[in-house]
Amino acid sequence: MSGYQSIGDPPGPGAPASVLAGSVAIDGVGSSPPPVPSGNATVAAGGRMAAVVGALLSVRPPALAVYTEPLRPSADLSLRDRATLVAHSVRPWCEFFDPSAFAFPTWGEAGLRAVANIETYFYNYVCVGTLCLVAAAAAHVGSALVLAALVAAAMGLYVVAPPVVALPGGLSLGPWGKGALMAVATWFGIAYWHVGLLGGVVSCATAAIVCVHALFRSSRG
Repeated sequence: MSGYQSIGDPPGPGAPASVLAGSVAIDGVGSSPPPVPSGNATVAAGGRMAAVVGALLSVRPPALAVYTEPLRPSADLSLRDRATLVAHSVRPWCEFFDPSAFAFPTWGEAGLRAVANIETYFYNYVCVGTLCLVAAAAAHVGSALVLAALVAAAMGLYVVAPPVVALPGGLSLGPWGKGALMAVATWFGIAYWHVGLLGGVVSCATAAIVCVHALFRSSRG
């Protein structure tokens, strides 16, 4: 039948202009440009981003003062008590490295997860840092020996020795004197034995491991 137009067939040359225009739009040629995001959509996206940033900034820092008592030189603890507290505070390593507990965090839970993991596995991270120190010391023996001497001196002055050390000639070495002595010894170690470089390498390696574990290990695992 002449003039008959089937559904889906291209319009004939005699088709009305409105039909031809519709066909062009359907084929994608000359179709209208994609809609531009409105001002409301931009404001909504900015509000969501602000909410994410606000959630991250509102996360409280880890309450590490509760956990660092055995590490503080001024704490009234013997070396044996310190070692015992640290050993009892380390979480099981099978739990620390459990592969099924790792997952990508969402923006909303990243900060909370990191805080919870740092508080839970604080002494596991201390052990990781100690292993990094041992590995770096094996490659830089001289710097490691100087660092060990500085640590031993600090332990002797602040843990073993009394708060005020009596010296010959009626002199005494108090907290300020101890601090000045350790500052001078540390300066020589950094300036001449590259102790600062060793400490920087260990700190960067430990921080990288702690950040990855604290962010990707689910605190609910």
